[in-house]
Amino acid sequence: MRRLLAILMTVIVFSPTAFGACPKTPPAVFAKDLASAYASNTLPSLDNKYPDIRPLQIFIEHSLGEEENGATIYVTSVPSFLALAKLLQSRQTDGLPQPVSRALRKCSNGVCSYDFLNGIQHNTLYLKEIRYNDYVKCLAVEALWFLDGD
Repeated sequence: MRRLLAILMTVIVFSPTAFGACPKTPPAVFAKDLASAYASNTLPSLDNKYPDIRPLQIFIEHSLGEEENGATIYVTSVPSFLALAKLLQSRQTDGLPQPVSRALRKCSNGVCSYDFLNGIQHNTLYLKEIRYNDYVKCLAVEALWFLDGD
């Protein structure tokens, strides 16, 4: 019985290490880091900075056009920020659409949104919003949403 209790206490005490660390980063800090890395084409650097924010669900919304199958939203999942960078690069032709992020507008109620008050440009892929959960002071990114200026 003591042995079982000792094992149980060890698991409870060391659970963050056993099950992965809990990122205690405020959503706004992550949103600014993501926007900066996205705009400067350094997304893979976030794999080291945020190793526990994975996998990433990706939504790419088309403002005018559509995918080859007729869908207006492309949805996929990637295992890392490096894979996200490769996915976004594979969708480019001659460097377009170019990656752009706007100023962070706010993070509230599970959504970090960026400022789109001045409209969008053609041939540009914008970081639109981040959906997150931080209900236990652990940042859990649910989705990254991009807007293709077509």
